[in-house]
Amino acid sequence: MRFFVLNALFALSFCLASTVRLTASTRAFCHVAVCDSLVRPSTTSTIETPGNVSEPALPVTGAPTSAIADIAPDSTNSERKVLFAPLPTTQAPERPYRYTFDGSPVRKTTQIDLTKALIFGGGYTAAIAAAQYYQYQAFWSDRLSFRIIDDGDLELGADKGGHMFAGYFMSKFSTDVLLTAGVGEDLATIGGGLMGLGYQFFVEVQDGYGKGWGFSPSDMVANTIGAGLHIAQRYVPGVKYVKMKADFYPAPWIGEKTRKNAASPIDDYSAWTWWLSLDVHGILPEAAKPYWPSWLNLAFGYASRSLEWEQQSRRYIISLDYDLEKLLPDGAPLWNWFKQYLNILKLPAPAIEFGVLDDGKGNVRPMPVRAYVIFPFKFPF
Repeated sequence: MRFFVLNALFALSFCLASTVRLTASTRAFCHVAVCDSLVRPSTTSTIETPGNVSEPALPVTGAPTSAIADIAPDSTNSERKVLFAPLPTTQAPERPYRYTFDGSPVRKTTQIDLTKALIFGGGYTAAIAAAQYYQYQAFWSDRLSFRIIDDGDLELGADKGGHMFAGYFMSKFSTDVLLTAGVGEDLATIGGGLMGLGYQFFVEVQDGYGKGWGFSPSDMVANTIGAGLHIAQRYVPGVKYVKMKADFYPAPWIGEKTRKNAASPIDDYSAWTWWLSLDVHGILPEAAKPYWPSWLNLAFGYASRSLEWEQQSRRYIISLDYDLEKLLPDGAPLWNWFKQYLNILKLPAPAIEFGVLDDGKGNVRPMPVRAYVIFPFKFPF
């Protein structure tokens, strides 16, 4: 219970402490609607005939600004024929840095809304308390004195992927709470990362008291990488094109064996796959962007299967991926916010998988390469 109280005070005090830096006015976001007509107003010209009689000629348009390519009229003044008309590249408004719970704009400077801080800070604290209670029942009910045990390559590295993802997810969620409460984007991003890392530190301390666990320094390194990725996406050039994702399918569904000593779905690492998804469209040069859908990404995954059985294995996967923030339509504020979290789930897609069988005793041999129509379900071709 002491960890629940500490975490509650930590979350609420961070939001309220930011009121010291309140500014006298709000720096609102301005959205400028840029309208450009597809065709400029036509003008009527006259053509002098041999009899010095003026008669109306065909309309002459201005410089080509429409979806219809201009082709100069021939000498007989016949109608112009369009052979190819590429669609115009309109400048779409830039998506906001992040969507908030209630659709309020992301602020450049901190202006705390006390009501929102209490409501969303309280909800955040309740969610953290519920997660801690669940983990306490699943992992920490049998307690010993605090100890440090580094688990290194536990479960063929899948455990470290879980810690990276948890640090990343908690940092994103904490940042959203701060942004909705009115914390400025810079402070919210860094503060959210520290809060996510702080939560993972509490979890690791609890592990230090758990009978079957211990405080693991390598777990804290993985937690820090996850929280650091969240912050780097905002500040490090190019990193914003990389997102961390995960998928979970019970091992029997995908033809594997459940981890023998799994205490809950959280640590059944035979069922999890951890991903880094690359926004290919974002990194392409402008000339190449029209040839690659903006919502289609390329993902690189890692998984461990049939853990603690004789045929346990390491798997490496290259797969197509879908950016649901771009693919799904915008809607109500809560829906726009929710899309950000749908997008941390890796959906089934075509993939290529390779790996090695590893019995954990130094005996390693390669596995055959497998192509999937819908990874991770085994319908190879």
